[in-house]
Amino acid sequence: MTIDKFNKKYKSKSVSKLQDYDDKLGLPNGLFSNTPSYGKNENEYLIYFIESYCDNSDYCNHGEFLFAAFNDKTNEVIHKWEAW
Repeated sequence: MTIDKFNKKYKSKSVSKLQDYDDKLGLPNGLFSNTPSYGKNENEYLIYFIESYCDNSDYCNHGEFLFAAFNDKTNEVIHKWEAW
């Protein structure tokens, strides 16, 4: 996978990038948990949220997200869907 192929496939489907969620505490926490990339630096990934929802409790007590992430250094792609 290359960054160009990743962007072509996911950018138009995305509703936002990770950086857009700074004000929704809890949504991006533990983003890579239960994936092979757990414990790696999330800052190395371009992350597109394909779907996302967070309740209005001010700390995202209940939410849902689907994302695709790409690491340009390792050409690694991660997909994850989670609801809690």
